[in-house]
Amino acid sequence: MPTAVQQRLLKQLQNVTADLDHVTGSVSDRQLMRDLDTTARLLQDQAREIGIPPRWIAFVRAQGNAGHRWSDGQQLPASTAEAREHQLARLHTQVDQLYEMAALRRTYRERGNRITPLAAERFSEHQRLQWLRITMVSRALNVTRGEVGTRWSGDPQRWTALLEATRALTPSELSKRWKSYTTATAVVHARLRESTLRTAGLDSFGAVSPPRPHELHRTAATVWRAMSEIDSPPSADVPATNASDPGAQITAAVEAAAPEPSLADEPDTDDPAPASVPQIAAPQRELEL
Repeated sequence: MPTAVQQRLLKQLQNVTADLDHVTGSVSDRQLMRDLDTTARLLQDQAREIGIPPRWIAFVRAQGNAGHRWSDGQQLPASTAEAREHQLARLHTQVDQLYEMAALRRTYRERGNRITPLAAERFSEHQRLQWLRITMVSRALNVTRGEVGTRWSGDPQRWTALLEATRALTPSELSKRWKSYTTATAVVHARLRESTLRTAGLDSFGAVSPPRPHELHRTAATVWRAMSEIDSPPSADVPATNASDPGAQITAAVEAAAPEPSLADEPDTDDPAPASVPQIAAPQRELEL
């Protein structure tokens, strides 16, 4: 039997798929068809994220494609739970993206690229929604601290590899990556992913969570400075010390900036107040529950 959260998400997916089946395909409906198709795809992605068995997802998609909306008491076929390691692997990938976004923003800034207020607000909102979505999926999967271990922590090797990778990007590659997080469409999709989970009844309260975005940015900036100092030739007037060891400097930078592990519901007093974000019209109509 599905959990209440899984059932609500499956209901959304089946109803949106049924709505898509009812669209006529006329010129006036083409935009609606694209919007519903995108919504259905993102709903299916989130269903997988929270551990809904593929067989249930395929079943409600088939029901929707046949024009059947969700009905109370609808039965789902027998299914087996997905392997836990697969669920955690997908969630780890989302956390990796959260870290990569922090490294990308630091590199983009340090290269002197102009960041418009709108782009900055969109990027911040996108990363905030990514963090919220991770914590909600973490709660849906009942992820424990023991399962995460240090996998979501930012050790020196992780930060060094991330910043070296983003510094190695060509200007065009860096610009493309930056735009992948700051277009109106990218933010709308991020909003839909997060609202899908919230509509299903999830929140981040009590979930095991990765560092918050502002904490990641603080660490990225600190490690960047340490790496830049290492890259700079030492002055002849400054005697060599143990502090000049590259590994020791970066480790010290990470330890100084890294936050203590916390649950998502603990106060986030260091987080600055969110900036006003221009509203972007969502491309899909309101989901019916």
